[in-house]
Amino acid sequence: MLNRRHVGGLRHTLPTMMVGAALIAGACSGAVPASAPAAPTVSVAVASTVPSASPTAALTPAATPTPTSSPTDSAEPAVTMDMTAKDSEITRNLVVKNVDYTPTELDAPANKTWHVAIDNQDTAGTLHNFSVWSGPKRLYITDSWGPGKQAFDIGGLPAGTYLFLCTFHQSAMRGAINVK
Repeated sequence: MLNRRHVGGLRHTLPTMMVGAALIAGACSGAVPASAPAAPTVSVAVASTVPSASPTAALTPAATPTPTSSPTDSAEPAVTMDMTAKDSEITRNLVVKNVDYTPTELDAPANKTWHVAIDNQDTAGTLHNFSVWSGPKRLYITDSWGPGKQAFDIGGLPAGTYLFLCTFHQSAMRGAINVK
């Protein structure tokens, strides 16, 4: 049985124990403290925490594509991909090797469906996908796939520069789509 002195001591100790338990539970559950940097998001926004339309840092400034609109510019209409657009019968080829896309720039026709053929030469067990982004908005994404050849239909887009990337390997597998 607890006497009055023990109960008084618990009154001050219990809140401290509860806070400590909450911190330990948060650490064990993988919770991220509010002060930790957020995981990078996927977009072509110019902000420093999101991918840009620049496919690699090695490109010269003249060759680096820039986004056609800012995600903060609410006056511009949202870009959508038209999967019913007339087929251009144009196919662009990509190779995946060593967790990297080659080439890192693709040209595509404006407002027409086009195709991307991807030859994944990476080892078995390494999965990739292909996605297209306009600002912070994902316009298109494939299911994941392993080694071998894949072909995908990409719907019509308005003229501009878009980002393509593998969402599993965002920092390494990215490039620009120049729609003209």
